[in-house]
Amino acid sequence: MPRISLVIPAFDKQEYLPPLLDSVHLARRQYARGSNGIEIIVADNASTDGTAELARTRGCCVVQVEKRVIAAARNAGAQVATGEILAFVDAESQIHPDTFNAIERTMASNHVVVGATGVRFSRTSPGIAIATLVAITLFHLTGLDGAFIFCRHADWQAVGAYNEDLLWLEDAEFLIALKRLGRARGQSLSACGKGTCDDVRA
Repeated sequence: MPRISLVIPAFDKQEYLPPLLDSVHLARRQYARGSNGIEIIVADNASTDGTAELARTRGCCVVQVEKRVIAAARNAGAQVATGEILAFVDAESQIHPDTFNAIERTMASNHVVVGATGVRFSRTSPGIAIATLVAITLFHLTGLDGAFIFCRHADWQAVGAYNEDLLWLEDAEFLIALKRLGRARGQSLSACGKGTCDDVRA
């Protein structure tokens, strides 16, 4: 059984998946529990390009999701995941080679309910700058970033998964729900910091 299930929601991301999967492959090779401890699931959100076929040729488990909402794609991937820990990252991203080890260190005890990493953009534009400012303000409320989110599979279920009625900011609501769950248990939140997930494209 894998320890960590990485869920990648993807809509027409054939161009972006190879760099992400290359970085995931490297991180799997460096994972202390071995590469078989990582499960990769691509939730194909009704793509019209070769996203699903590419993911299959790269050895990913592919889940077809017809509802065109990113929360639905994340949930569909999580539903078929077999790992104890769920991790979510967007298809435009690349992760640091030590990402899975950082997750392992963070979730090794029951003191942390959810973790997330920061983001570093590979390019900038006025639209990205505005979106970043909004995101920073919202995620400040949770004490976390939203680039790469991870939690226990059981806790994803406990908070009712991602809210599929939301077209955006579903990750912020998800983090807030986990924060409330953790507070009731006396658990804390964790931000893995720089160097765990980087080079996120937009």
